[in-house]
Amino acid sequence: MSLALRLFRHHRGAAIATGLIALIGMALVSTMTTLLATGLADSTAEEDRSFLTQFPARPSAAAPGRSAGRA
Repeated sequence: MSLALRLFRHHRGAAIATGLIALIGMALVSTMTTLLATGLADSTAEEDRSFLTQFPARPSAAAPGRSAGRA
């Protein structure tokens, strides 16, 4: 534990910057999921709805129409 505290004191700036980046990232993801949960506006074009609601359950799953080996 003392080693961890010593390393934190030595690399304080990097640790704080990493924490801030993680906090900003979590805020952005939370905002995105909140916006997705509110649904689409009635004025959203029908052809745009499927694109705007795509949110894969598993990031590693291949997109429809693509094989898992190609990106």
